[in-house]
Amino acid sequence: MSHLDRLDATPEAERFPLVWQWINSEDPRPFFAELRERRPVLATPVCTLVARFDDVIEVLRLPAVFTVQPYVNALGTYMLAQDETPDHALDKSVMTAMLDRRDLPRVRAFVAAETDRVLDGAGERIELVGGITRYIPVRLVQEYFGFAESSAAKLQEWSYWAQMDGFHNYPWDLGADHERIHAEARRGLTEMKDYLTGLLQSRAAALKAGRSLPDDIVARLLQSRIAGPVGFPPEKLLLNVGGLLIGAVETSSQATAQVIEWLLQRPPRLDAAIAAAQEADPKTFDGHVWEALRFAPMSHYLFRKSAAAHVFGRGQAWETTIPAGTHVLPLIGSAGFDPARFARPDAFDPTRPIHSAFHFGWGHHACLGGHIAEVLIPEMVRRVLLRPGIRLETPIDRRGGPFPESLGVAWASGGAV
Repeated sequence: MSHLDRLDATPEAERFPLVWQWINSEDPRPFFAELRERRPVLATPVCTLVARFDDVIEVLRLPAVFTVQPYVNALGTYMLAQDETPDHALDKSVMTAMLDRRDLPRVRAFVAAETDRVLDGAGERIELVGGITRYIPVRLVQEYFGFAESSAAKLQEWSYWAQMDGFHNYPWDLGADHERIHAEARRGLTEMKDYLTGLLQSRAAALKAGRSLPDDIVARLLQSRIAGPVGFPPEKLLLNVGGLLIGAVETSSQATAQVIEWLLQRPPRLDAAIAAAQEADPKTFDGHVWEALRFAPMSHYLFRKSAAAHVFGRGQAWETTIPAGTHVLPLIGSAGFDPARFARPDAFDPTRPIHSAFHFGWGHHACLGGHIAEVLIPEMVRRVLLRPGIRLETPIDRRGGPFPESLGVAWASGGAV
């Protein structure tokens, strides 16, 4: 029996748990393919799924219709929880200017050196999540974003609970301890606010006293002449600096761990990636990382809430109207394999452009620091794969949650290839 035939035979109240099981299965692509072919817009008692590339893009390019209202409880006034507001435009513009793309060679070099340093000190094996995939992004937050003299453990904790509350604490996250997650996130955000308040005050005092600051994002914001004329007061600075941490650690860790595991479990893909990793220009290697992440994505969906009724597939046999107030899950994990948009979508092709998938979202709410992640993630993967004889010892263990908590690898003695 097909997925949809089985779904239609299931009592309505039990349908969404079944759909949720399929979305979160080891390989949901057969379910997604069936949706694209037979029911591109699938309504359930909890939310509506949108499966085709063109319709997913339609959801993501219409922020006034498909809003990020579901994020508000977790993210408050942060720009990610706003749609086409003046504050959203201002905050994004200022922070984009601070996260200068000319920094990317510096960022990549820092990631390479830090990752090699950890691996060199590990002997011949390491638990990667604690040792690399969470640790290196935290180091980048400390050194490049400017979280000076911070506790690495606290940064990880704050990022973890904010990510849990912001992206894994909704009605469709079945089995989540919703109240505990929200409470832990609130506690962490309070601690982070206290830390950042002290940090900003001390660094502002250093500037006033004529002392120089390292070139990091906090220093740039404090020294920028943008802040005064356009109205970027201390509370905005604090909110947006905090957002840098929340967006950097857990997502980068998850993507890196999943790519490494996926490649190590597939020797032909691994061999090709290792060969590419040894080239001086990392562009070819990076393609292997992003294509692996298309097959092992961080999430198969995003979420929105409709502010108005909307018609999908107008004039098609499957034309569907969704009412205002509908929770909508644009299935990015399905859209990235839509044969109407991509040639040979089920084939592994490291030459595909990065926009063949939705690693950093799309449109109005695309990841602010996506360009940073474009060097952070593949360089961590690259340094690991350059260890001679690299092999998987223990696969990813999520310990009942959405994020990788451990991943063991080992290699032969000696330095990087």
